[in-house]
Amino acid sequence: TNTKSKHHHHNFITSQTTTTALNEGNQAPDYSGTGRGAPILALVLAGCLWFFTVPPEFRRTHICTSQKCVLDRAYCYDCKTVDELKQEVSAYYTNGGGIQWDFSVEQK
Repeated sequence: TNTKSKHHHHNFITSQTTTTALNEGNQAPDYSGTGRGAPILALVLAGCLWFFTVPPEFRRTHICTSQKCVLDRAYCYDCKTVDELKQEVSAYYTNGGGIQWDFSVEQK
């Protein structure tokens, strides 16, 4: 008698976590995320360092977050729009403003 063995093939769908998928091909998985987060950390630290080189009046500027604030600046601590702040910082550097380390926190 010629008996054929029947093999059942199951199609299994495997799922991977994002961390596993991103670490494929790496020698050691980076479970802490420090490798992928290093560029973001560098940008944030550079921004913080730059922040302390501009005059305090730029650092203390309140940003207008709503149209109501734009229409009534006194209501929102004399806020400025992002474009206004960009123009002022640009003018500061255009007029020879340089790096001035200032770590003061008191209000003027």
